[in-house]
Amino acid sequence: MRRHFTLAILAVIWFTASAPVQGQDVKETLASIPGNALGCIVSSRLDQVNDKLAAAAKKIGIPLPLSPLDLAKATFGATKGLNAQGCAAVVILPFNGQGDTGMIMLPVSDYEEFLGQFKGKGKDIVDIEVAGLEWSIAPKGKHAWLVRKQQRDLLKAALSAKSGLTKFAQPVQEWLESNDITALVTPSGIKEAVVPAREALAQAKNALGDDANAAMVLPYLDGISSLLKMVEADVSLAALGVRLDAAGNLTVDLRSLFTKNSDLAKSAAKIPTGDPLAGLPGGPFAIAMGGAIPPSIMEGLMKWNVEAIKLAAKTAGADVPADKLGKLEQSLIALSKGMNGMALVMGAGKGEKNLFGGMSAVIRTDSAAAYLENYEKMLPQMNALYKEVKLPTSVVEKKKIGQRTVLETTSDLSAVGGNDPAQKAIMEAMFGDGKMTVSITALDAKTIIMTYTPAAGLEKVLKKGGLQKDADVARTLKLLPQGAQWVLLIDPRGTAELVSQWLGTFAPGAPLQIPELPQTPPAGVGARLTESGLTVQIVVPAQVLEVLGRKVQRQKEFN
Repeated sequence: MRRHFTLAILAVIWFTASAPVQGQDVKETLASIPGNALGCIVSSRLDQVNDKLAAAAKKIGIPLPLSPLDLAKATFGATKGLNAQGCAAVVILPFNGQGDTGMIMLPVSDYEEFLGQFKGKGKDIVDIEVAGLEWSIAPKGKHAWLVRKQQRDLLKAALSAKSGLTKFAQPVQEWLESNDITALVTPSGIKEAVVPAREALAQAKNALGDDANAAMVLPYLDGISSLLKMVEADVSLAALGVRLDAAGNLTVDLRSLFTKNSDLAKSAAKIPTGDPLAGLPGGPFAIAMGGAIPPSIMEGLMKWNVEAIKLAAKTAGADVPADKLGKLEQSLIALSKGMNGMALVMGAGKGEKNLFGGMSAVIRTDSAAAYLENYEKMLPQMNALYKEVKLPTSVVEKKKIGQRTVLETTSDLSAVGGNDPAQKAIMEAMFGDGKMTVSITALDAKTIIMTYTPAAGLEKVLKKGGLQKDADVARTLKLLPQGAQWVLLIDPRGTAELVSQWLGTFAPGAPLQIPELPQTPPAGVGARLTESGLTVQIVVPAQVLEVLGRKVQRQKEFN
């Protein structure tokens, strides 16, 4: 049953992709949807969608398997009376114990002609057979409303409903109309999703019991549960939009709105701002990411590190004095003071002696000098504890790069993995000669930069320009939300090179071959959180779609 209903939904979306519509039609459709709906999928700006889909498919080199009208005809068996100038929707109504709760709204230009194809007659609720299934159908406004026959009463109630979703969707109306397809979730729908999730978390906590990992996991489960509780109480709207712009860029756009002066809105207002990728070096890369980190989360991460050491000590049978752990925790918390963001960039690291040689990270803090001072004070405490729990300790050296003081920390990991030659080979490949070296210095008064290389490697990184000066990176960043506090970039070419490098290290001779890709702008994800709400955008530039499409087409030809 659900499979057939899903096919019907897909057919509606495909069909309406050829149906031009004006903004007021979207409003009219939302006005018709019952106010108690959990959510809906609405098609918008349909006069352009079909052309954009066809143009994108041609550009990518992968033709559409069926035209929207052909798919609609294949699913519904007929297309007479359907309005090629209308707007369609799929509506999810509250669960009533009778199976599927979806309702389809099809735009019709002549309802009687549409109904007559299925041997139906009249404007009351009648039963028809569509795609081998029994449906109940009735007209309302400019739509034919269909539900499964066993939900006839649901259709009757929906037809008589007076309140719609126009007012609910008004804050995002303009954005909704800019999308090709939008899914909206009402507060009732949010609750329907959140309550089971919170129950699952509670069960997970109970299942942990006295497990040794509980102390590390429980704080995060509690944090997620608290967040879900705030979402349930404070999120007034959630929506997901998909669109292809005139240039062929694909954007998946998530929006949520917060209730004014709610706890979630107040918490969001405290999120630090700033450039997420500031300080990252330029050059070829696979993945670049960065963003704000609230002080409370940073302090929690530092405490989690102490719990990890406790677990390691317990596993090793070591008894670490509580006062030492307490001092380390205080040192880590002091290190986190003033930190408000982190970022990293990772590439294939060509020419480096280890897989992490192509990675650099930056830390945004109120005072780089204070951070380095606390970092240097913490290292001896960390070494003392690591020695007790039989973990590798580190050696610290101070070096100079021009006027900069660099802390170069080297940990001997050659003993990790015991006498297993395979494990030793992996450790050497990852860190170089079995030793992990981290170099760290101040980039400016409020920025720390570090590399997984000796100081000489850090010096090379410092000579590079900023990542954001790269033209391809700049193109993608322009497509992401302005003022985003978190950004993730994935460069297809660099990622392919990195995967090839890792496969060559960990699976030499593997049959899987990663093809070389031409240079394109990276795909990106950007998130902006304010007291008004959350915006998350996933962007795949047109050039990336073209490259992937050509690769798929060539693979088909090869096969």
